[in-house]
This record gives sequence, structure tokens and C-alpha cells, in this order.
Amino acid sequence: AAYVVGCDGARSPVRGAAGIGMQGDPNMQSIMNIHFESPALARALKSEGREAMLYFVYNPKVVGVIVAHSIDDGDFVAQIPFFPPLEKAEAYTADRCQAILANAIGRDVGATVLGVRPWNMSALVADTFRSGRVFLAGDAAHLFPPAGGFGMNTGIQDAHNLAWRLAYALGGSARPSILDGYSRERRKVAVKNTCLSVANFDETVKVARAFGLDPGLAKGLMGALSPASGIPGLRQPTETLAESILSLGKLQTSPWSPLRPLQRLYLDGLLTQERSLRLLYPEEDIGFCYEDPDIDIGGGDFRGWSKTRRRTKFSPRVKVGSRFPHLQVSWWRRETGPPCVYSTIDLVAEHKRSFLILVPGSSGRAGEVRDTLASLHEEVSFAVTTAFVNFGADSVDPRPGELFVEADWSKLEFDVGIEADKVLAVVVRPDGHVAAILKDPFRLTPYEVRTKLTDIGLAPTNTKRRSVSTAS
Repeated sequence: AAYVVGCDGARSPVRGAAGIGMQGDPNMQSIMNIHFESPALARALKSEGREAMLYFVYNPKVVGVIVAHSIDDGDFVAQIPFFPPLEKAEAYTADRCQAILANAIGRDVGATVLGVRPWNMSALVADTFRSGRVFLAGDAAHLFPPAGGFGMNTGIQDAHNLAWRLAYALGGSARPSILDGYSRERRKVAVKNTCLSVANFDETVKVARAFGLDPGLAKGLMGALSPASGIPGLRQPTETLAESILSLGKLQTSPWSPLRPLQRLYLDGLLTQERSLRLLYPEEDIGFCYEDPDIDIGGGDFRGWSKTRRRTKFSPRVKVGSRFPHLQVSWWRRETGPPCVYSTIDLVAEHKRSFLILVPGSSGRAGEVRDTLASLHEEVSFAVTTAFVNFGADSVDPRPGELFVEADWSKLEFDVGIEADKVLAVVVRPDGHVAAILKDPFRLTPYEVRTKLTDIGLAPTNTKRRSVSTAS
């Protein structure tokens, strides 16, 4: 194979074989997952109008989170803090897990335990996502705390960024250097999402601290006791002491605690002022920009970077490195009759084998752009499709690689310093991100356009020779 893409998970043999290291904290907290099924619990939550994705449990017997994977199917996972080596995974027997679930839920709901597995919550990012012909994607490249749900989204985005690059490089539509941008772009996003996930985890810890529980303190105490558990004769007393300390801490969550009024006051402040975990991140999910500056994580300290601004509203802009925003367009396809209503996002997807060049008629130079591209294509071919917006194409026959659409171009918001009426063309990559914005006073010559296309990584797919006649 020409290339290998390691999508082989957190322990990634591919990453190890490539000699790629990771930065960050490999063990923020240990968790015991108890995967269980309970149709009775699902029915009760529905009937009580308490359907949710996450249920945080704080009581004198259990502290943890219950994740509803599917309330319709009664599929849940209980995540319980776990402190090895003082606690052993084999101690989580079927009977103990049933007791934990009953104490967490408040009653026996006929849960069927499907699996029990420990795991480490990590905050790690690979030093690079590429080493020669080897690439990393998904959990092989980055590991986040689950707070915020960025793991799967970020992994899918990795594949979205890399797939077209490989296809273009292998197919000859782009220079091999097009692959160089993958690690630079995706690692930047992974670092930012790790920082945000760590910040989100710290937000959830605030709720625990409202009850006098501090995961960091508990982890430190258990770590201090761990060496004693390895001394002959002290193992059992040490484990008993550790269990007693954890049980005493949980007593602070009792509804009869004299601190309950203060706890409730603090919690109300957290929840009403939106200082707890939020679940919508439109800017981070689709608004990330590959041209944003790199984040200095100081050797792996993801808490050293200032937290992302807490914005639930997102206003997309046309900006190099950002995803081109949705804009409704009417595509005049003569072979199908009346115009079809599309999104610009659909146009990019439908023409994924080429870069999409959007040329607005508002610049007054769309005809000049068209002629320049036609002249260029007489010399060389590039994997591009050109969409002319508001060109007035009723009497114009599309050339190969052209299409004509109508849209309200004024609805687009451009990046600071870019005047919409000065934009000659926007070049969009197959993954929907803006590769270049051509604006006045860009020189519209075949040479300048060819230089711009090669600068963003494209390669001529066919060089055409013009016939030359001579007279003697």
C-alpha cells in the first residue's frame, strides 16, 4: 500500500510502530463502566417526564453518572469512579454491580448487567498525525474526556479531512504535498477540543464540589495510600481505610446534611447561570478554522490554555480555512427542467471530485473570470468545477466544468477586512473548507490563476499543447 491510516483506537499499534508519542495526561481519572439494560427504568423515566442523556448521581452510597445510550431500548451505562490499585476490577461482581445500580437509581429496576469494564479518562494528543506514509486518525491521534462529546465528531472530521487528500494525491489531481496539511490542520483542532473537553470536565467537577466531593483530592488520597497496599500484612487494612474514607466523603451528599441549604444555593447558581456542562457547541463542531493560530499547550498542560468562550450561537463567515456557510441556491440544470433548490453544502458534496470555485456576479468581473478560466483550460486541466452565481445565464451555454446558480449572495458574511463586492471568486475544497478567496485587485490572467491553484495544492491533470504554425 502507498499509505497506512491508523484508526486503531487509544492503544494504536500503528502509532506505536510509527514511533509517534503523545502529550498530556494519560490518567485524569479511572472509571468503571457498568453497561446494563432496564426497560423498567426506561418506562419510569418516560412516564415521569425525566428523559435525559446524562443523570448525575450523588448520594451517600453511590457517586457516578448514568448515561442513557437509548431510553427507547432501555440501554444505559453507569460510570462509577474507580481507584486502582486499591480497588480491583474483579471486585465488581454481578451482585455488587446490581447493588450499585439499585443504590444509584433508588430502587430495584430489574437491571440486566451486560458488561463491566474499567477505563482511564485521558487528555492526550499525538505529537504529529503523520510520519512518512503513516497517518493517524480518531482515538489513535487524540483522546479526550467525554465531557462535551467531542471524541467521535473529531475523529469523523479527521477522516473527512484526510480522505479527499489521499484520493487527490493518489489520483494525480493534487501534488503529494497536499498531504502535508492534514497533520497541521487536524492536530490544531484536536488540541483545542482537548482543552475544551478538559475545561468541560472541570465544570462537571464543580457540581461534585458543591457536595464537598473533590475527585482530585480523592485521587490524591488513594494514590498516597496505594504504596501501603503492596506491603505484606497491610493490604487489607489499607483497602478498608480507603473504602472508609470514600464512604465518609459520600456522607456529605445526604439530604439530611446540615450543609444541604448551602449546597442547594451553590448548585442553583451553577445551573441558572449556565456555569455547568453545556451540550451544544456549534462553533467547535462546524465553525473551526484551520487558519486559526496554533495553541501553546506548554508541554501537554491542556488547562494552561484559556477556555473557549461560552457561546451557544454561531454566525458562520466566509474565511480561508473555515467551512463555507450554507447558502440556498437555485441551480439551472437544463437537462432536468425547472431550477433545483440546493444548499452550497450540497453543491460541494455533489462535486467532491473537484474543487468548487464560486464566482459571484456582484463583482462585475464574473465574465472576465470565466474567460480567464477558459483560457487556462486550453493549456492545462485542473480538478475544478466553477459555479457562477447570478451570472444571468439565460442565453449562455455552460462549458464543461461550469454551472450557473442564482442566490442571495448578500446573505453571506465575509471575514473582517473582506468586502463582499470585491470578491472575485471563492475556492472551496472537497471537505467544504475555503481554500482561497480571490479579490480585487487580483490579476485575472491564466498564469496568476494557475499559480493560485498550484499554491493550494492542485496539480494539472493534463497539459495541452497549442498548435503553432510557421511561415517561411
